[in-house]
Amino acid sequence: MLRGISFVIKKYDSIGDCFCDCWQRSGNDILHAISRFREAIGALGDDWTMFLADPAKGSSCKRWFLFLRWMVRRDSVDCGGWDFIKPSALIVPLDVHLHRASLRLKLTNRKSANLRTAIEITNALRTFDPLDPVRYDFSLTRWSMDNFRKIF
Repeated sequence: MLRGISFVIKKYDSIGDCFCDCWQRSGNDILHAISRFREAIGALGDDWTMFLADPAKGSSCKRWFLFLRWMVRRDSVDCGGWDFIKPSALIVPLDVHLHRASLRLKLTNRKSANLRTAIEITNALRTFDPLDPVRYDFSLTRWSMDNFRKIF
């Protein structure tokens, strides 16, 4: 994996420049940009890309979306830095805690924590903040974790 990242940095000067290129070539579609970025890192043919979630396979892509949240949003939780993607394009990094909170709050009724569920939750959160629906992720996750401990 490090060889792939090194290759990307040599070719594009930075991971951010590579993702920006993938973003633009994907027509500003976050899922296609992730797929292109994944391909760019795996361009040397090393067979480790199986460790990177593939949006085309329906994975919730939690690590990708968490990484992008950190790189795009700028607040007390996320460091920001990539200004070529707007926060409105992000998808929530779905895990068991956010899924549980979203079920309780009726943001979704889907039982599987997959990509379709992450998109549905993101769309529901857009009704509260269309410019930055992912901003609620951290609070909802913490709320679910705290309440789960109290119940059990």
